[in-house]
Order: sequence, then C-alpha cells, then structure tokens
Amino acid sequence: MVTEIQEHPLKAGGSLTISRNGHHQYWIDDGVKVPSVTGLVGHVDSGGLSAGIGYAVRVIKENKGDTSAPNRLSKEALEEGNRLHDAVDAYIQHGEIAEDNPVFVAWLQEVAPHHEWLASERFVYNRWFDFGGTVDALSLDDQGRVTIWDWKTVDPGEAPDKARGIKGKGWARYGSSLRKAKDSAQLAAYAYTLDNMGSIYVPTYGRIAYILRDASEVVVEEVDLQWGWRLFEASKTLYDLRKEQVWIDG
Repeated sequence: MVTEIQEHPLKAGGSLTISRNGHHQYWIDDGVKVPSVTGLVGHVDSGGLSAGIGYAVRVIKENKGDTSAPNRLSKEALEEGNRLHDAVDAYIQHGEIAEDNPVFVAWLQEVAPHHEWLASERFVYNRWFDFGGTVDALSLDDQGRVTIWDWKTVDPGEAPDKARGIKGKGWARYGSSLRKAKDSAQLAAYAYTLDNMGSIYVPTYGRIAYILRDASEVVVEEVDLQWGWRLFEASKTLYDLRKEQVWIDG
C-alpha cells in the first residue's frame, strides 16, 4: 500500500515519480518494489550482533530483569529519531521551529545556521542496483557545492572512569567508531544514486550529524563518499549472495 508519492526533479528536466510504503519499499512507475538502503548495509556492521546482545543484557540488568526493556527502549529511540526528522523537515521546508523538542533545538543551534538548505526527506531510486531510500537533507555551500546529510540520534551513554573502574558505555565511550562505517555506506549509496538517477542535486560532500538524545551535544562528521560507496558495494554483494542461497535452497 502506498503511503507517499513524491516527484524528484531531474537535471534534464521533468521529474521521476517515486513511491514509498510503510514496509521500507520503494518503486517507480513500473511498480517493481525494491528494498531500502538501510536493509542492504547490514553486512558493514561486523560487530552488530555482539554489540546488540551486549546492549540487551545491560538494559535488562538496569531494568531489574525486565526482558521487554530492550524492545521498549528501542521503540522509544526510533520514535525520538522520527520526531527529529519530522521537525527538521518542517524547519527546512516551512521555517517551522519545534521549540518543545530539545533534540531539534540542539540541531537548530549547532547545524542549521551554517548552511543554505536545498531540500529534505527526498526519495531516491536506483535502477541499476535495485534499491531506494530517503535522503535526510541537502545543503549548498558558498561555492555552489552540494552536501548530503544524514541525522542520527544516539544514546549519550556513560563516560569511562578508570579511577572508579567504570568502562563507560554508548556514545561517551565509543563515539561514532562502532557505527560510522555503516552510516557512511548508507549516505554514500544515496549520494551515488542522486548522481546516476540524474537528480538536480549531485553531492560533492557528505556529513552525518550525530545528535545525543539528551540534547547535550551535536557532533558533525565528514564522510568519505568514495570509501562509503565501496563499503556499500561489498555489503550489497553479500546481501545478493545470501538471497541467492535462499533461492537455491528452495
């Protein structure tokens, strides 16, 4: 079922009609549904399983054995991320300011004033690699170069304290080191797709803004789009091989 339909403007004139549903699928006029980028970059995250298990165990302990706590907190984090995306989109599109959203206010103060915003929440569709996605935002610098952006809300965690024997956890301990490769692959896939679909937006630079969920900090990191694309290609190859195995096994 279609939830949204969007016209993506093209350099050659006209536009491409891209549809997106609630199952992370995208398609164009011919109706062939393809998965989103986020479903294809999982193989970049080599430590994801062990990190996820560690997170679940820690959260259950912190919540006195409540085994539903990891799912509940993950859902809350997803909802927080969606609220941020909606607030940023409303700001870029209409100049609206969600003063009651501290995470958005942190983004507004640290990121928004320094860039000329071109677009937000733009659908993309890659005919050659069979995937779609939604670009968080695109901006223009003073030399006419386009930057592609991704917003990520993250757990602030706990800083290490050797004197007290605390190893630390979350962002305070690891920063972006556990996730930047996967995030870069996702952003690079969007950037590559904008170019090969003939979009009017062709990025030169990539940036990820990591916004802590307690609104205490916003960290903007540059992304090497060529490196990110190599990571994406490798992950997509593994994804396709896994699908091929499923098909062979029947």
